[in-house]
Amino acid sequence: MNRRAVLAELGSAALLASPLVAYGVRQPDPEPEHCPSFQSDPSATVCQGDDAPVTIRVEKSVGPETRVDSVRFVVRNGTSEPWLVGPNSWDLHEWTAVGWRHVAPDNVWPTAVRLQPSARYSWVIGPNGSGAAGETVIDEVELERGQWAFSTVAQPEAADAEGGFELVATYRVP
Repeated sequence: MNRRAVLAELGSAALLASPLVAYGVRQPDPEPEHCPSFQSDPSATVCQGDDAPVTIRVEKSVGPETRVDSVRFVVRNGTSEPWLVGPNSWDLHEWTAVGWRHVAPDNVWPTAVRLQPSARYSWVIGPNGSGAAGETVIDEVELERGQWAFSTVAQPEAADAEGGFELVATYRVP
């Protein structure tokens, strides 16, 4: 087949496909990144499942109607030194057709909690979240269907230690 014939075939195929595009047959929305980064310049981004000195994981609590009642984000210090996390320094993002959209919080307070070696700290979203020692309850956000990402930062307590981690956990509410 010569070049003109190939171009004519491609043009015919495009004309046949154009009504499908006009009537709503389109490409599906892109899937969110497995491990997005929300910090402008993180030393390192650690996502759930990553093997790192400080880790994050997601725990979902499912109620009797098989709906997600609450979501807990647990940060664990796997080092031999204390680390700092901000109980009020976190971000929640929702996946939309145009990418990740910041949802909450409106304000961040620069307080820090010492996370001793092998200790953990958690944040809970949902109406069934009850505050316990070493836990922040996020009650200004409702659990809605969709793909979400929670992020926070952990810093080594030692003044001479280098860098911290942006900790990111993604989850889906069906």
